[in-house]
Order: sequence, then C-alpha cells, then structure tokens
Amino acid sequence: MHVLRSVCLPSSPQAVVAAQLAPAETHLAVARQAVVEVYKFDPKKPAYLVSRRSLQFPSPVDALAVIPAKLWPGAGDSVQTDTLAVLAANTLHLVRLVADTLQVIHRVTLANVEGQGRCTETPPLMVVLSGGKYLYLVMHVFQGFVTAVDLQQIFSTNDDAPRKAKRARRNTGGSSHARSWTGSMTATPGEARVARTYNIGQVAVQQIVAVPGIEPTFALLYRDIEFNYSLRHYSFASLSHALVVSRQMSEFSDAPSLAFAALDGVVVASDLHMYYFPNSGEVEEYPVATTHDVTRNSENTVMTLGLYSDYLGASFSAHVALDSDRHLLVSDMGHTLLLTLSGSVRASTTRVTWFKVEDVGLSTVASSLAYLGPNVVFAASRLSRSLLFQLRKGKGNLGTTTVRVLAFLPSSPPVLDMHAIKGQDGLVVAQGGLHSGELVVRTSQQFAAVNSTGQTRSADAKAFQITYAGRDKVCYTLTREGKKGCNGEMYFWKSKDILAFEREDNWKEHDWYKDKDHDNESSENTQRLNDTDDSDEASGDSDRLNPSDERNIGKTYFSDGFVYLEGTFFVLETNILRKIPLPFEQPASLSVFEEEDAVHFIVSSWCGRLCWIISSDEGLHIYLNTETSLKGHVSAAIYPLTNEENLLVAVDGTGNFEQQLFVGKTLKNKISTKIEVDLDTLFRYRNEKKLFLRSSRKIYLLHPSDSPFLSLSFVTSTQSPMLDCQSIPHPDGKNRFLIVYAQGRLESLVYQKLPLNHNTFFSDKLVLQAISLERRNVIVAILLELKPNKSTGKMDKLTSIVLYDRKTLQVYDTVAEDPGSNFVGLCALGSGSGLKDGHFVAVCKSDYPSKLFPIFKVQGTRIVKFASPQLEGSYPKPLTAVKVKCYDGVLHVIGNRYITLELDMEDDQFIWKSRFRAPLCTSLTFGVDVVQVGGQVFIADVSRGLLTFNAAKDEMESLKTVFSPYFITVLASFQDKLLIYGDSAGNIGALSVRKGNDQVTYEQKFGFNVGDQVNTICVKNDTLYIGTSGGGIFRVDDVEISPTLASVYEKKSTEARLLVKPWKTFDDDVHEIEGIYDGDFLCKEMMEGSEEEIRNEIDRISYMTTRN
Repeated sequence: MHVLRSVCLPSSPQAVVAAQLAPAETHLAVARQAVVEVYKFDPKKPAYLVSRRSLQFPSPVDALAVIPAKLWPGAGDSVQTDTLAVLAANTLHLVRLVADTLQVIHRVTLANVEGQGRCTETPPLMVVLSGGKYLYLVMHVFQGFVTAVDLQQIFSTNDDAPRKAKRARRNTGGSSHARSWTGSMTATPGEARVARTYNIGQVAVQQIVAVPGIEPTFALLYRDIEFNYSLRHYSFASLSHALVVSRQMSEFSDAPSLAFAALDGVVVASDLHMYYFPNSGEVEEYPVATTHDVTRNSENTVMTLGLYSDYLGASFSAHVALDSDRHLLVSDMGHTLLLTLSGSVRASTTRVTWFKVEDVGLSTVASSLAYLGPNVVFAASRLSRSLLFQLRKGKGNLGTTTVRVLAFLPSSPPVLDMHAIKGQDGLVVAQGGLHSGELVVRTSQQFAAVNSTGQTRSADAKAFQITYAGRDKVCYTLTREGKKGCNGEMYFWKSKDILAFEREDNWKEHDWYKDKDHDNESSENTQRLNDTDDSDEASGDSDRLNPSDERNIGKTYFSDGFVYLEGTFFVLETNILRKIPLPFEQPASLSVFEEEDAVHFIVSSWCGRLCWIISSDEGLHIYLNTETSLKGHVSAAIYPLTNEENLLVAVDGTGNFEQQLFVGKTLKNKISTKIEVDLDTLFRYRNEKKLFLRSSRKIYLLHPSDSPFLSLSFVTSTQSPMLDCQSIPHPDGKNRFLIVYAQGRLESLVYQKLPLNHNTFFSDKLVLQAISLERRNVIVAILLELKPNKSTGKMDKLTSIVLYDRKTLQVYDTVAEDPGSNFVGLCALGSGSGLKDGHFVAVCKSDYPSKLFPIFKVQGTRIVKFASPQLEGSYPKPLTAVKVKCYDGVLHVIGNRYITLELDMEDDQFIWKSRFRAPLCTSLTFGVDVVQVGGQVFIADVSRGLLTFNAAKDEMESLKTVFSPYFITVLASFQDKLLIYGDSAGNIGALSVRKGNDQVTYEQKFGFNVGDQVNTICVKNDTLYIGTSGGGIFRVDDVEISPTLASVYEKKSTEARLLVKPWKTFDDDVHEIEGIYDGDFLCKEMMEGSEEEIRNEIDRISYMTTRN
C-alpha cells in the first residue's frame, strides 16, 4: 500500500491580527492552515511573544478579523474583550478567550448561491463595519459577490430573534455549545436574516476598506474586465438592508494594489502614487508638510502624492495603522514605508497638514501586518520569513526612522523545485516568491564530526582490530605481515586531544585462528586479509567468507577471551574450552557484544538465519534463533530497550536493513528497509548504548526514534578506507570514534548532535531551480531578479547561475546571462553523454541557436563555460524550452515543442543533434514537463493533459487518469515502472507502465490530494517527495500494511492538508528548525476497535515512513 506522509507541513501564516482577548493584555492571533494560534505580547520580557492557546478548525482558515469590544451595540461593560472572526471554508466562527481557553461562541454558515465560485485573484477578504446602531461583517468570498453578516442580529438581546432563527447545537471542543445559523438570499417566514449575499458585478476585488461615517459604508478597490482600476463606495440602507453604491471614483491611471482607511477617508497606494480620498467633502487649500510632490484634482476631491520611480514595479501587499496619523505599508519587494497623514475634518471640508512618506528600509515580503505597540509590528509572510520588528526614531525632529529586527519566524514559501542529492542524505529545495528566494538543503543528518586528531604508529602494520582494555584505556591489536599472532599496543588519553601510546611488554600473544590442525589454511587466511588492505575498498572485515569456504571464523572479544566457528560448532575459549552446535550449516559471520554480566554473540548463516548466543557465569547457551529476509554476509547487533525488550538489528552486504523487536524470546514486530551503505558493513556496540554501523568509508549512528525501532543517521565519511572503528570513552565526556587506517595511522574523531537539520540561503531574488552534481559537494542554482528599469518604465528580468557549497551554502561563483538571453532551466549531464561528472546544461531563452543549450563545467569552486554547441538537424522554430531532462545521455526538451538532443562532435566542435517527431509537435499546445518511463515518453500539456506517443498509430494519444478536470503541472518516473503526475488541484497519481506484445498497458496504482497545487516531484530511493505551492513537502512510501490499518491510513492521508507544523514561539529557540522528517500526522491514539496489531503496525509504519 502506498502511504502519504508529511515531510514539512505548511507553516506560513494566512493572516495575523492584534487583539485584546483578555483584560489589559495584547495578543497576536495567527491563522495557519486550519489552526488559529494566540500569542501574548509582553514588551518587558525578552521573548516578546509567548504562546497562549490554539484552536483547530475543520477546514483551512481563509481570513481573520477582529471585532473590537467597543463596537458591540449597547454592550457597555458586559463585553470587555475583543472577538475573533475566523472564516474557514464557507463557515464563519466567532471566537473568544473564555477562562483562558479559545472557544467558538457563534457559528454562521454562508449559503452558496447557484453559479458562485470562490474568488481566485485574492484570498477571501473580511472587514468589520460600524455605523450608528448597525454592526456588519462584510466578506468577499465568492467571485462577483459580497456577503454581509449582521452581528447585531447575532448578539441581539431580544430573545425572540434567536428563538426564531435556525440553530444547531454541537460540541466545539472549546465550549459546551455554540449557536449556528445558516444565511441565505431569501428569508422564509420567521427566519432571522443573519447573512445576506449581494451581487457586485463581474469585477476583481483587490481590497475592502471600512469607511468611517454615520452609516455603515465600505470602499471597494476593484479591477473590471478591461483591466481598469477604480474605487467605489457601498452603503447599507437602514430599513431594507439593501446594498447601494453611494460613491463612484474615476479610473486610476496606474494599477493600485492597496487601500486603507486614514483621516476619515481612504488612501489608495500604487507603485507610483498615493491617493487620498476624503470622506467629508473637498480638500481645503492649505500648505502641506511633505517630502514628495503633492497635487489636488480640479474638484479638490482627491489629493495625490507622487512616489517618483523609487518603487517601480512594486505591489503594496500589507498595511497597519500605528496610530491616527501614522500608517505602515510593506511591498512585495520588502520596501517598508511610513506614511504620515494628519489634519482636521469638518462637516464639508478636510484640511491636510501632513502628507509625507518615509522609507524606513527593507523588512520582509509581508502578506499581513499586526501592530502590537509600542512601535512593535509583526509582519506575517507567506513568501519569506515572518518578522517581529520595532520602528526606531533617530534623534531630533528630522531623525530617520529605521527597522530593528527583534526575531524571525520560519515560514513555508512555495516549493518551486526539489532535487535529490545522489549518494548523500538530503534534498535541495528551491522556495520563494518573485522578490524573495530560499535555497534549502534539507537533511535528516542529526550528527556530524566536528574535529579530529591523528597520528601514525607502526608503519609496517597491515591490519588492525580495536578492542577494549578498560574504560579509561583502549587497546588495539594488529596483525603484521608474515605473522600469525597478534601483537598488542596500549592506547590511552594523556590529555584531552593528544594521542599517546604505551607498549605493553606483558601483552598476551595468541594465534589469530586457533586452528592447530590447519596451520596452512590459517596462514592463507591471514595472507588474504593482508592482501586486501592495499585496495581502496578494504574494510577490515576479517570474518567474510564465501559459502563454500570451510575455514574457521575467529574474532577476539573485549575481555581477552577468544571465540571462533569450527565447522557447524560455536567455540568459546577463555580459561576453558566450551563448544555448542549451531542450529544451521554454512555460518557466514560472527558478531560479538559485551555487557557487564554477559557477552552476546550473533552468528548468521548464508540463508539469513540468526543465532543469538549468550555467555555468562551460568555457562554458554543459545538464547534464540530467528529467520530474516537477509542473505549472504550479515552484520548483526543486539540493542536492549528494557529488561524484557530487545532489538535485534541486522544488515547484509546489499544494504537490506532489518530490525526485529523481541519481548523475552517472543518476536513482537519487525521492519525491513533499504539503506545506502557500502557492501562490507560492521556493527559496533558500547555499554553506553552507542550502536553504530560502518562501511569502508562511512560511519552511521543508530539512535532511538519515536517508535521502538532505531533511526539510522549518517555521521561522517573518511578519505581513506577504514580498517576498524570503535566508539570510545573520554574523560571530557565528548562522543569520540577511534579509527584505524592502513599503515598504522590512527585518528580520534569527535562527533556531536547537530543543532540544525538543514541550512538555508536567503535572497531577495527568486530561486528558480537548484540541482546537486553527483560526486561534487556543490549546488548549482538559477536566480531570477526583477529589476525596475526607470528609463523604460518596465521590469527587466536578469538571471544568473550561482555555485554554492552544499554544506555551508557559501557562494563560490556566479555566471551572468549572455546579452539577449535568460536562463530558465538546469540539467546535470549523466555518464551517457560522454562527459565526466561535473558537467551540466543550462536551458536558455534566446533567439540564437548556439545559446539555447550551453554546457558548463564545475572546476573546483568555479563555473566554466565548457561549450556552446550549435543545433544540427531538424528542430522547430521558434523553439521555447521550459524544461529539460536527461535519460541515457539524451536530452528531452519540452516547451512549445518537444525535441530530443544528443551531444556529438564534428570538426573538434560539440554539436547538439536534434530530432523531433512531427506528430508530437503538431498536437502539442504547450508542454510543461516530460518524462521517460520504461522507454516510453510522456508529456504534460497545459490543455490536453497527459499525452504519450502511440507508435502503432504514429500519433499522440491522451491518457485517462482518476482526476478530472485538472491541469497537469509536473511528471516524474519512479523505478522506471511508475508514471507519477501532479496537477494544479493538488492531486497526485501514479500509472504503472507495462510493455508487451507491441502494446503498452496502463494501470492506476494510487491517488492522493495534498490540498495545494503540486509544483515539483522528486524521487529518492524508494520514496516520492512532493512540493506544493503552499510550501508543504509530502512523501509517498510503498510499504506493506495490514488490512487493519489500511482504512486508518486512507483517512489520515486525506487530512494532511488540514494540519500545520508546530511554530516555535519566541520563548523557544526560534533558530532551531525541524528537519526533513519532522512531519508525522499518523494517528497516535488508539482507534475504535483497536488491537495490539494496530499498535504494532503503527510503530512499524511510523518508522518506515520517517526513516532516515
């Protein structure tokens, strides 16, 4: 069964408001996904914001507003705190903080009008209107409509209205009951008209603003079907509640993006002007203090402040009032402006004394602002990091106002691209918006080496094996060329980071194999071990044999005893000789682990059986033997969990990794996964429960996880092959490895737990795409900068290729685009292209064929242009490429046409040999992605959906999927057997591709919905990673699952889009970000009708889908 899990749940705030939810307290309410979180603001504490309470809703929150306590009609002192208005889907929830708990006190369901569709250009908008004895909550949810909720009707003290209204009582989780109404366009006799929906025509609403006045009035900033922008005032008739247009302004000459209330009127902001529309008559002729040009129209009904071209191309996205005169605005480029508008208002005229704008610097790309005071603002961002900052005024009246950052909170910008790091742990993720980019290396690595010291001893030594001589001393035994015996040297700590050695004159020498009857075979074995030391893949694994090999397997264990295998007998030799028969033939490997009161041995067979033998004061006996799915040479270990529970952990030479959970001698649960390790693997174990796995060049640490099973984390890699490695104690308490290399070289390596699980590079440019090159510790990315051109009045697109260090994200090199071209894509060239590692092709938008697909090469820390091959052969013109993928050295290019390119050389010059099929081009509207599965090419077309070429008919054909209608956005290939596709509605699907008898058959394998548009799909090992426009990253794993849990997982998969990643508050370590496997929406509570099988399966699947 394929299981959908979260990797990084969306954490960006949808909206924020400041409210007084408790007496004499200021709170910040944050809406994220389907959760509203409340933080208490306290400027006297270093943390500023402390988590207070949160409330979960049945669907994602679309809008958030505050109903001030002072606006409730006739409330008096009965209502002393503000009320939150939360819009989730088509339901309005009114929330208050009651007895330190967030409770839904009222609920209103918005009735759908036939033909209504939700607004698409802007998120739902909501504003509170007050005037006279009326109090409305106006919402723009459906395209072409506004909905008004009569708050006075809801909170009327007249008992008749609520009794006549339709109501429903239900448990809200926070309160014992909440009243519910359903609003509609027509009222039935006796029904309370709580919500009314009004038609405003086919306009695109940009903003709704509450206009101060006697009657409840709101201003609508909109764009019509001819892309003309204007402002219109609407008012409610006092008796009929009809919505009427009370004022219509002329069309704007530019494209405004924001409107807000100020000085008893409305201010409209564009990238070139600030327009002030007074609500009270004309603007009086009066000297205005300003820093910009200020003009009035001929009727004196609007005052305009010119912004010159300083903010050309910017769109103001958020506003908050600091007081009655000062307003803060933030643009999508991060510009932060302080607008001062002050004056006096009379019955028929408005006198403006101050109208000026001050640029206070860059903050963040804010989607909404909340003023917490004093001069403290919270900027919530969906495209970059959210920010808590303070406005600081310089000395004197002319002092400059600046932004002082108090704290950052991470968000989840849209995921634009993902790339798996081959042979390494982690993903490279490109996120952000048009004017903000993030390059993130997400990794599950939790440990890393921090420093090491080394020293060479015994240069003629050929092999080492590390054993223990005591807690404060470690000895290593070595085998010298031409000798059977072992000579010993003591290794210990003189001081903290100095390696010291001491020869033990009385060190006991003994035979390596203890085979008195087969001296020749023992000598051959020793020689074989020595011969492997000079190769790059030497691992020091002295007990590796072939199935037909009948030589004995011997190994020294910690207490100077000796153990070996003799045929099918297990032999233990200390002061006396003990021997017991094994329960199987052809033993393959032997592992030894010591505890205080016993020594444990695990013997494996070539058929995958494991035998657990214990030696104690009571003697030598077989504790248990078990079957595994492993084959060949197996390394195994015992990890004690409790006195009764133990994990038997084993791995074979191909990376098959199995864990078996025993309670006593009873097998309770097990998991089997695939890990990326070298062939020759060894376990090591210390009394401190440090269990690690090493190969010839890599060290992995196994550590506890949320489930009973262990998680595997990469620690470090070495330049030279290791002969042996041990975790050793040290007086300073640090975690250390002692590593032995060839030629007697020793290294002491300190490792520690990482405080961060991923690194992030922030930029004011958009990160279009990022790839990691195989066997290179670098990342190559395309950055896009939209730069205003003051001479043309347009935005110039500038792209560049940037080279980063993969670990530190330090910028190594930057390559600018050629004149007349733009970089739009990257693709690493595989070995099939004939080029070595480190080469990649860039996809360019250009009119010159030689500039369409240039080849670059990474040399050290520089990017060098390798070649600019000409296009030869047939290719369509013009050619606009948006994406390219490489399969077996062949580039598959998709855009307005589909072509393939092969790199060739003529006259010592590289050329691209182009090929294309006319049926693939003529039937293509515009391709957004291409993929090859089992030799079959599939194309995602913007209008025709999923296409493939039918060779029998020599034409393109459409493939049916379970999702319709849809716009496919991305394709991927999984194990060259499954075609994976994602669409704009958040659907993820898979088709199996099977070829046979000159026919291709397709079968739907699975389907999920992740709630947001799917932007990218990445395949790593046996896992699919999905990146969405909402910033979420999900994964799909194919795991074996019992029928008992199948329905549970299917239900939980559908709830993924409703959940939210916990947001660390300011009183926590806000810089510690969760890693790649932080999301876990598996049901932790026991389900109805649960049994022990459910709990075991939850533990097993939880490990498998969050494994490292």
